Amino acid sequence: MAKTIITDEQIDPESPVTSELMTALRDNAGADIQTFTASGTWTKPDSTALVFVYLWGGGGGGASRSTNETSSQGGAGGGFVMHTFNEIDLASSVSVTIGAGGAAGVGSGGGSAGGGTIFAGVSAGGGAGGDRGTGSSLGAEPGGAFIGVSGELGGDAKAIDTAGATSNADNTFASGAAGGNIELEGVDTAFLGGSSTYGGDGGDGSLAGVGGAGGVRGGGGGASGAGDGFGGDGGDGFAVIISI
Repeated sequence: MAKTIITDEQIDPESPVTSELMTALRDNAGADIQTFTASGTWTKPDSTALVFVYLWGGGGGGASRSTNETSSQGGAGGGFVMHTFNEIDLASSVSVTIGAGGAAGVGSGGGSAGGGTIFAGVSAGGGAGGDRGTGSSLGAEPGGAFIGVSGELGGDAKAIDTAGATSNADNTFASGAAGGNIELEGVDTAFLGGSSTYGGDGGDGSLAGVGGAGGVRGGGGGASGAGDGFGGDGGDGFAVIISI
């Protein structure tokens, strides 16, 4: 809906309450909200002053293991960024790129990294894919935040050396959380994925079959501990663009 301009005369305390003024108040009350689960084009509404952008990168895919390996990682969560534009800084239409979640590892393969989500030069990085290992290993690299804007790194799958814990993935606030690892050294253990308040939750690790898929908004895929299994796919990125 196009916004109606409120004139200086209408703001004057002595100005009567007219139908024109009430129409302007009604039309200006709501914000324009455009959400993207797939790449597309944002269209700038009429009479916009500020544009608030919220982006989530795609989560990394979880790894799988072969029978001679002892562990495998969940994928890292996608990063989150937020940025405010003045409307004059944006064209009438802007391309939005939504980062795809990383593909899961198959057999003895590592997971693929998630893609970045991009709007007008602002980017939320995708999370790294989980690695398959022969013992303890470092956590998958979380999704990065674009320099110069407010953001949060994606959740980290952490190291595979925490037997007995219920989760070895970071919980996050806004970004995607990491998927759960598999530890097959000593006691076979499948770890839960991390959780996120506003981003996608990480998929759980699985000792048999397929690791859990990451949630939309950049959750990392869970790892698989089955010799012929599959990790979980990372969750796709997401974008919310609010104009007022």
